[in-house]
Amino acid sequence: MSKPMLWFLLASSILVGCAAEQKAYTGPRNLKSAIAALPPESVACKVEGVKRMGNPDPAEWVAVTQKVKRSGWVAVRYSMVGGQVVDAKVEASYPAGLYEEFAISHTKKNRNPAAPDASNCITTLEFTVS
Repeated sequence: MSKPMLWFLLASSILVGCAAEQKAYTGPRNLKSAIAALPPESVACKVEGVKRMGNPDPAEWVAVTQKVKRSGWVAVRYSMVGGQVVDAKVEASYPAGLYEEFAISHTKKNRNPAAPDASNCITTLEFTVS
């Protein structure tokens, strides 16, 4: 077998292995349905100061969507303690793997000293590429 053929086979097997490791998202592809399928957030999250998440910097938002060039959404579950977001984690996203890092980073940046402590809250971010 020739060297180029061996390299091709090696590269193909690596790519197939990587593709097999990535879990396919099997939940709802529409944000409203996905939120409805998640465990509900606590009543304390309904308080105005807890739910108010600032909008991402427009330049940062555009840079992220232009880099990925695909629309999507992310639902992040978090707690608010002492006016700061803690324990932020992705609950659902579509397509998986594209916007999670940005969504977690944005959620953690939010501060509201007047907000009461609350846990088990959900915020969503939608990304639209035009």
